[in-house]
Amino acid sequence: MDSKAVLRLFIHELLHGFSNEKLREAYRNVYKNDEFMKKTNCVLFVKKSSPSDEEEFVVALEHFVSYKNGLITKEEANNSIFNYYEHCMPLAVIVFNELVNYGNIPTDVSDWILALFSNGVIEVNEIENKVNEIIPGFSNKFFETWAD
Repeated sequence: MDSKAVLRLFIHELLHGFSNEKLREAYRNVYKNDEFMKKTNCVLFVKKSSPSDEEEFVVALEHFVSYKNGLITKEEANNSIFNYYEHCMPLAVIVFNELVNYGNIPTDVSDWILALFSNGVIEVNEIENKVNEIIPGFSNKFFETWAD
């Protein structure tokens, strides 16, 4: 049994339920109005059966907590997020990157992530460009994997 993987699973599951309705609404607004997010969200919810509108944020937080506690390296976290649900979680990449830059888990993480929408870090029609700046080729891999 891989004890690090088990710890990461516990971290992930314990993080569910952290988000507030304003954050989930901001997420829904982005995926309804951003062409790239429409496609990634369709894969996440329809093909991968994501359980909630907070899954990308939970994945980002789980990876950050695991990184900060030495369970994984930053490179391992980026690779894991890149491959999570087969490349369909661009906001997880962006939020993880912002958490690394911030350095800690903010006191009110839900409001902190919500501020990423209002301050232009997460912006409709800029998601694909932003995620490709962080992980070059992210969207290409998504489209290669999910080409119909």
